[in-house]
Amino acid sequence: MGCGEGRISRELTACGFQVTAVDPVSQFVGAAIEAQSARNYAVASATELPFENAKFDLVVAYNVLMDVDDVPSALKEFRRVIRPAGQFIISLAIRLWIMGTSPAKR
Repeated sequence: MGCGEGRISRELTACGFQVTAVDPVSQFVGAAIEAQSARNYAVASATELPFENAKFDLVVAYNVLMDVDDVPSALKEFRRVIRPAGQFIISLAIRLWIMGTSPAKR
């Protein structure tokens, strides 16, 4: 989820995964398509994924959840599309200055 221009999906594809790249921004999905970063592509919100239940073995949300308005709904949607024995990988960029601590003051 949140494929952007396809950097992480390219890495996963290179590792042998069959990747479906998803982003809510059509321009990013277009860039991912141009880069041939995945097998399949979709323009979709994290809270309304256009996939059947238990479709994927792995869902990766790489630096995307901090930009999602309704994180609980997105997490429920990710769980819906992951197979029972599947895995979910989350990466978050924590912006310290949002929490009141400027990186320059550390």
